[in-house]
Order: sequence, then C-alpha cells, then structure tokens
Amino acid sequence: GIPAWRGYRPLNREPFLNTILASKAYRRLYSQRRLKRWREENHRPANDLFALQVELSRSIVFALRSAMALHNGQISSILERSAHRADLDAYHLYLQGKFHWHRRGEEPIRESIALCEKACTRDPTFAQAHLTLAKAYSVLPFYSNQSREALFEKAQSAALRALELDGSLGEAHSVLGFTNMHMWNWITAEQEYKWAIELDTNDPTVHQWYGQFFAIVGFLDKSYEHVMIARDLDPISSPIYGRLAVTYLHRGENELAEEHFRIADALGGARQTLIEAYILLMWRLKRFAELKQLLSELGRYLGLDDKWAKTLMEVIEAPEKRNSLLRSLCTPEFAPGLSPVFGISMLLGETEFGFSIVNRLIEDKTFVVETLLVPEAEHLRRDPRFTNLIKSVGLYDYWERTSWPALLA
Repeated sequence: GIPAWRGYRPLNREPFLNTILASKAYRRLYSQRRLKRWREENHRPANDLFALQVELSRSIVFALRSAMALHNGQISSILERSAHRADLDAYHLYLQGKFHWHRRGEEPIRESIALCEKACTRDPTFAQAHLTLAKAYSVLPFYSNQSREALFEKAQSAALRALELDGSLGEAHSVLGFTNMHMWNWITAEQEYKWAIELDTNDPTVHQWYGQFFAIVGFLDKSYEHVMIARDLDPISSPIYGRLAVTYLHRGENELAEEHFRIADALGGARQTLIEAYILLMWRLKRFAELKQLLSELGRYLGLDDKWAKTLMEVIEAPEKRNSLLRSLCTPEFAPGLSPVFGISMLLGETEFGFSIVNRLIEDKTFVVETLLVPEAEHLRRDPRFTNLIKSVGLYDYWERTSWPALLA
C-alpha cells in the first residue's frame, strides 16, 4: 500500500493502523525496502551504464506522462534522444572536458578542448561532447591572445554539429549567440539566445551570456534579471559571480560589485577577464595603490613589460604629461594593451585621444563595446562622433530595429 505521508488516506480508520502507517519506523522500513528492490533491479556492470540511463529515462518519462500531458511525439523525441549510447571512454573524456571548461583559465580550457576532441574522435555522434567543445572554443579568446575570429569559427562549427546530432540542445544556440554577440551581430545573437532559453530555460550559462548581451546593448534591468537567474541556477559558478559583479558595477552599486568580485575569486575564477572591470571599480573608490597593482597584473597577462603599466599609471598621476604619455602607449610594441589604454583615457575624460584610437580597436573587434554605456563615458556619448561610433559596431541599427535604451533615448 501507499503510506499516509504520500497523501493516501486508508479506508480502515482504525487509529492504531493509521498510527503505524504514519510512523517514522514504518516510513524508514518502507524506504529501505524500496531502495533494496531498486538496487536489485538496476544493478549493472560499468559497461552497461548507458543501458541503465536509457531505462531510467524511459521510466521517468512514462511515470510523468499523465502529469505533464506530453504529446506522443514529444515522448518519442525524448526517448529517441536518450537511446543514444556513447562509447564509455568517450563519455569519461567528455566529463573531464566539461570539468576543465568550468574551471576557466587558458590552460584548463585548452585541456577541455583536447579532451573533448578525443571524445568526439572516439564517438563522432556524441552531441554533448561537440557542445562542450564549442563552449570551450567560444571562451578561449578571452583567456589567450589567439585570434578570436578563428576560434569563434571553430566554436560555431562544433555547435552546429551538436545541433545536427541533437536539435534540442539549447546550450548550442547559446554558443552561437555568444560568438555572434562578440562579432557584433546583435540581431542574430539575440535570436540565438531566445532559442536557447526556449529549449533549455534552466541552463545557467544561457542566462549568464544573455544577461551580458543586455548589458552591452544598454538594458540593465533585463541584464540583472537574467544574471540573477543564472546565479540561482548555479550558485557556485565563478564566471556567473564575475558577471554579477560587472552588473552591479554598471548599476553603480560599487560595494556589491566588490563583494561579488571577491566571491568570483574565492570560487577559483581566472582573474584576467575581470581585470578591466575591477580597474573601473578601484578608480571609483579612489584606491589607486590597488589600481596600480591591477595594471601590472593586466600587463603581465597581455605579455607586456613593466614599462607599460608604469607609464599608464604615470598617465593618471601626471596630467601635464598625459597627452605625450598616452601617445607613447600607441606604438606596435604595446599593441596588445590598446584596449585598456582606451579605457583609462575614457576615465580621464580624454575625448580626443579616445576617438583617435577607437577605429584601431574596432577593426580587429577588440573594442569593449560595454564601456560605451558606463557613466564615465558620458563625455563620449555627448560628442557628435558618437553616432558614427555606434554605427560602426552595429548598435545604431540594432536599436533602430528594436528600441533605444533609456540612457540614449
């Protein structure tokens, strides 16, 4: 029989029997017997792992069929997808690759790529391995100096292969959204994110990246909403806490931004992708000793010698030499550091210098579009050349087709 605590009301109203049915001892015995029976029925050697997964998937789907009111076609689709049995070694390689992807940092991501490529070689029809490979390629440009265009191409190719094998993978659409977002194809990126959420509304990375999209295009309330959903879905993700810190920074909530930067660090995040945002926070809080340390850290990450960070700090501290010092940082020797140089010039209100170098950043798509909408960029937004700037990164057309953010309306 079904115990009383499951909602069953016994026909026999005998108080003594009801007491037994509701007792902790009975519940414990009932649970132990069910667990023992489950173990006996589902005991499998390791090489039957996927057979067990299929059986469990079928049991769960059929058990929930009436409650979920699924159509026969939907049930067939779920069972068809669950029926694929990956090579066990490929599955292990995929799990390891997924683990390293979550760690972030250049070395872990390259390890993730190597492992997922091995998994795809062992089992070319393993959609999840192709998906994780796509995710690893998509974030590698932000942890290395490798060409983002070439890596994004590989990411999109792997994502499309994953969708070819399993069209229900929302995360694959999120990779296409993420790469298109960073190539400034805003309409395409937004459509891919919408598809991703429609297919998998509970994937934290989808909401994290969609939140980043809304921050870049100037809709901070929507950005905050999606990043908070991502945090609730995965409360131990360093990249999500890092994104939440940047979201608070955009909202002007500096204490919360600093708190969430610390959490991201404590969870083992790779600091380099957040350094420029953290520099902005230190600037706002006027903690220049820490700002100097961050510039040195950023210079090392970019492969620049100490002269670069020292010169940039001197730009901040010596207004009378500012123009000549900024120009000295625009040489080929310091090319990898041009984006943070633009950021510092923006903080200092050096409008002419900022517009003089922005086209170089736009050409190779290393320009951080998100910086255009922070409060410190108001002097850029007031300049007549701002319209051409947002046209060159595709935002003008996007806003014309959708709506303009309140900041610019």
